[in-house]
Amino acid sequence: SLVAPTVELPPLSRVEAAKVLKPRVEAVGTSWTADHMGWLAQRFPDGVPQDQLDALVAELTRPAAGATPALTLLKSA
Repeated sequence: SLVAPTVELPPLSRVEAAKVLKPRVEAVGTSWTADHMGWLAQRFPDGVPQDQLDALVAELTRPAAGATPALTLLKSA
């Protein structure tokens, strides 16, 4: 029987991961901040697994529990 080889992608450095995550996070309207880099450093000291990037975008862009939405100022006519 044939067995397909397992391909394991090496983890991304935090800088490499930030280059991928930043535009995806900002595309959904969330600002990328230095806090995000600190969070990556704390959570992934040995590199960011490439297969978790989609889950990380979802986690970084969801509202925090109990957080109130940011207010937006609208210019009146």
